[in-house]
Amino acid sequence: MSSIRELNARELAEFEPDLSSRFAKALFMQGEGQIDNRQLLKAFRHELEYRVNWISNACVEVAPYSVSVQNTKDEFSLVIDCRGLSAKNDLPALRRLEANLLLSQRPGHTLTTDSLYASRFPIYIVPRQNSKYLIGATSFESGDMRGVTVQSTFELLSAAVSLHSGFALAEIVELRSNRRPAFLDNNPRIVISLD
Repeated sequence: MSSIRELNARELAEFEPDLSSRFAKALFMQGEGQIDNRQLLKAFRHELEYRVNWISNACVEVAPYSVSVQNTKDEFSLVIDCRGLSAKNDLPALRRLEANLLLSQRPGHTLTTDSLYASRFPIYIVPRQNSKYLIGATSFESGDMRGVTVQSTFELLSAAVSLHSGFALAEIVELRSNRRPAFLDNNPRIVISLD
């Protein structure tokens, strides 16, 4: 569990010297951490392939105690539905948000925190291995599955450079757009259905 405290300019200079000339204060979340979700999902898949019946690219129907895949119905004592946006028909309040992601690389960056969240700009920056930084934002509701747009890329890059000028010279290693599920309050939710 993280505790949050406000840092003044002197304290910010101790944590992130490169940011102290741009910001007079910041929030520090003690105990906040991050994982590389790609490495985690790869490890999950590796383990699950040996332990479960893995089916990809199939139409799935989920009920509280059954799962139907390709016209085959199996009964279970518990079903955990993690379909994301595919569950929209069963959860009408679910909405689709556009999430943009950029992976940059610039040796010599000196950001040291596990992650940065910019309040004036809706972005987050997370250090990765080999001088790479994941820069991301969930910008707006989206009804389609278009790729990366010029506007979203411009806004993401502008916000990153505003936060740390070193990103202006960083190499863009990857740029992508996807959609993520969310409820109106943007909070995670567990929905229990017994019927």
